[in-house]
Amino acid sequence: MSEQDELELIRMTRTQVLHARTDSSGLQERKRILAEKVLPPETLKRLILMAIGSGWVHNGRIRWGMLLPHLPVQPHGVEAWEVRYVALDLRPWELQHEFESAAWWWRMYLLQGIADPTAWVVEQAEKHEPGWVERIGEIAYGKAPGRGKVYMLVRNCRRALQLRQEYLAYLRGER
Repeated sequence: MSEQDELELIRMTRTQVLHARTDSSGLQERKRILAEKVLPPETLKRLILMAIGSGWVHNGRIRWGMLLPHLPVQPHGVEAWEVRYVALDLRPWELQHEFESAAWWWRMYLLQGIADPTAWVVEQAEKHEPGWVERIGEIAYGKAPGRGKVYMLVRNCRRALQLRQEYLAYLRGER
């Protein structure tokens, strides 16, 4: 596929791609081009960190649609959820569906370099070292939030970790 054809696939909407190619190969090609050429990992990491730093967050979740004007290819037919799905491919497969759009999760993963933010939060809470609430709050949110917010984060992380362990046990055939 030529570079011009690849560019045309990105400029088309998904509906236009489906009408242009009756099989699913057009959508698969579009996803591959989006992940490899339009949003390679370094570009995507930069955009996510820009979103967190610029306040493109609503109720603690990244607003993926705010990244669309900053994509390297303009004009394009890319939708916000496509950017989110490409971003999820940055994660290891077992972490892909935990806190998909949570700004705190991406901040810890990309900015702080914590490989598994969910497990890290639970681990810090269970250590119960002095100042653990403030430490988690500062690393997760960039500032010290209220204790209640951190306690809620720990509770949600414990639940997500438990669901992950149950799912992995199911995949191993233990349940």
